Amino acid sequence: MLHHYGIAGTRVVGWDIKQRAAVGENIVHLCFLNATGVHYDLAKMVINKYPCLVNDIYISDEYYGESALHMAIVNENQEMVHFLCKNGADIHERAYGAFFCPEDQKLSRKDVSTQEGIVLDDNTNYESHTYWGEYPLSFAACLGFEDMVRYLLAQGACPNKKDSNGNTVLHMMVIQDKIDMYDLLLEIGCYCTCQCKKPVANIMNNQGLTPLTLAAKMARKEMFQHILTREREVFWQYGEVTCAAFSLKDLDTVSKDGHINDKCALSIITHEESLSHLALFDGILHNLLNEKWKHVCRYRFYQLLVLYVVFLISLSVAMFLRPLDDLNCAVTANGTVPYSAGGLPTSDGVHASPGCDPCFLLTTVKTHTNQQVRAGFEIFTLLFAFFYIIIVIREIVFQEGFKSVFRGMVHNPLRLLFTLSCVLLLVALIPRFTCQVGYEDHIAVAALILAWPYSLMFCRGFALVGPFVVMIYKMLKKDFLIFFVIYMIFVIGFSQAMFLVVSGYDDRAVDEHLFTRWFAAGLGLIVLSLGEFEELYDQVVNSNSPFKVLGLIMFFLFIILGALLIVNMLIAMMGNTYLKVAETEKEWTRQWARIVLATERMLTPKKRLAVQELYSKSLDSSGDKALIMRLRHDKDREQSHVSHDP
Repeated sequence: MLHHYGIAGTRVVGWDIKQRAAVGENIVHLCFLNATGVHYDLAKMVINKYPCLVNDIYISDEYYGESALHMAIVNENQEMVHFLCKNGADIHERAYGAFFCPEDQKLSRKDVSTQEGIVLDDNTNYESHTYWGEYPLSFAACLGFEDMVRYLLAQGACPNKKDSNGNTVLHMMVIQDKIDMYDLLLEIGCYCTCQCKKPVANIMNNQGLTPLTLAAKMARKEMFQHILTREREVFWQYGEVTCAAFSLKDLDTVSKDGHINDKCALSIITHEESLSHLALFDGILHNLLNEKWKHVCRYRFYQLLVLYVVFLISLSVAMFLRPLDDLNCAVTANGTVPYSAGGLPTSDGVHASPGCDPCFLLTTVKTHTNQQVRAGFEIFTLLFAFFYIIIVIREIVFQEGFKSVFRGMVHNPLRLLFTLSCVLLLVALIPRFTCQVGYEDHIAVAALILAWPYSLMFCRGFALVGPFVVMIYKMLKKDFLIFFVIYMIFVIGFSQAMFLVVSGYDDRAVDEHLFTRWFAAGLGLIVLSLGEFEELYDQVVNSNSPFKVLGLIMFFLFIILGALLIVNMLIAMMGNTYLKVAETEKEWTRQWARIVLATERMLTPKKRLAVQELYSKSLDSSGDKALIMRLRHDKDREQSHVSHDP
C-alpha cells in the first residue's frame, strides 16, 4: 500500500499503517526490539517472504524514520546489517523522530506539508544521548562500530549527506568527540564508490559551521587541534621541528573578498564566554593574533587611543567653558525659565527678566574670548563625532552590512555607547540653534556620560589594567545584576512602609523631610545603605507619626537586612568573581583578542586583504591563504613559533 506523507510524493510501505503497534512499528521492528537469535531468524523469514518490509519505518512522531537497518546497527549486529543491505535496505534512510533530535530542539520541531522531513530551529547545542545524525552511517560512526562503518561505506553510503541540522557524518564525529572515527571516515571514505566520492571536511551545517569551526564552537580542544594537524601541509621536518602551512580559510576573520567572517574559528572562540574556550588560544590562534596585532592592529589601536583622548579633552574643555555662572536664563521642561539680573529665578517663574537671553550660547561667542575658545573646541568635537558616524555608516552600507556591524557592537557594547554619544552630540545642534538651552543640556550630559566608558576598551589592551577591566565586566554582568534585583525588592518594600508609617502623619515641609514622598523615601533608604543614617534617624525620631516606634523598628530592620546583609553579600560575590578571574591566566588573552578583532573591523576590505598578505602566503591558484609556522614538539606539549620561511 502507499502511505502519503505530503503533496510532494508518497512512500511505499508493506505493513498496513492502521495495524501498527503503539509507536508505529511493524512485525520486523518488534523482532529487532527483542533482539534474540530466534527473533532475528523470524525477521529473516518475514523479509524473505515480504521483501518490501525491509524498508518499512516507524511512523510515530517519536521514532519516525527509524528502520530495521538503524535498529540492527544500534544492536551491534553485523550479520543483520549485511542481511538487510543484501535484501535492498535503504542505506540512506533517515530517522527524523523526536527521540533522535537534540534536546533543545524537541519543542521547536515543525512539520511541513511539502516534505517528509521536519524543520528545526538552527540554534542548538546538539546535546542529546541519542542524536546520531539520522543516517545509518552516522549511527554506526557515532556508536563507534568500525566494521559497520567500513561495510556501509563499501556499500555506497554517502558520508556527505546532511541531516535536519545540516550535519554530515564528520560533523557528528566532532559532536561525539570521536577522533579515531573521524580519521577512519576520511581514510576509508576516499575509496568509497558512492556518488559523493570522498568525505568533504569543509561542508557547512545549518549554523554555517564546518567540522573545524564546530569543534571551536563546542570547545573540543583535542578535536580542534587534530583537524588542524590533518589539514596542514608539511614542508619539512627535522627532529622535533616541523615547518607546516595552516589554511586560514576557516581560521582567519578575513574572507577572500576582505569582509569579516563571523563564522571563523578565531571569531567564535574570541566571543565565547566559557573557560574551556580559552584553552583553544594555544598554538596557531595565538600566533595568528600576534601577527594581526603586529602588522596593523597595534598601530591602529594606539592611533585610536590618541584620537579618543584628544576627543575627550576637547569635549571636556567645551563643557567646562560653558557660561554656567552668568546665565540669564534657566531651564524648565518646556524650554527656559527666566532669571533675574542677579542670577536668581524670578518669583513667578513665568515672566522673563530684562536680561534674559535664551540664545546666550550663540551670542556670547561674539563678546567673550573664552567663549570663542569654547566654540573652537565644540566645532572640533562635532567634526570628530560627524566623521566617526560616517565611518560607522560606511561599514554598514559599503563593507559589512547592518547585521554584521550590529553583531560586532553587541560583542563590544562600549563602542555602541560611544557611537550613541557621537549621535547625541550631533543631535544637540538642533536645540542649540533653536535656543532651547534646557534640551541641549540634557543631551550634552547624556553624551558626556556615554563617551567616557569607551576608555575601558582601551584599558583592556594593557596587561597591567586589562584583567581588572575584565573583573568589572563580569561583576556588572552577573554579580551586580543579582544584587540589584534582590536589593530593589527590599528598597521598594521598606520605602512604601516608611512613607506610610513615618511621613503620613508629619506636617513638616516637604524639603525638610525625606520620607514625605514615596520616591524620596526610596532614595533615603539607598543613602542609608551607604552608611549615612544619622540625619535619617533624626527624621524618624522627630516625626509626628503615632507609629514612630514601628518606624524605628523598620529603620533598624532595613539597616540589618539592606545595609549589612545584602551589601556584604555583594562584596562577597565580587570577591569570588575577582578570585575566579585572577586564577584564569588566559582571560586577558580573550579580551586582547576582542580588541584585535574590533580594531580590524574598522578597516576597509581592501586594507584587510593588504594586511593579510603580510602574515600569510598563497599556496595554490585557489587564492586560499595559509599561515606558515615552525612547530617544536616536546614530550608534554607542543610549542609553536611563527615563521615566514616557505
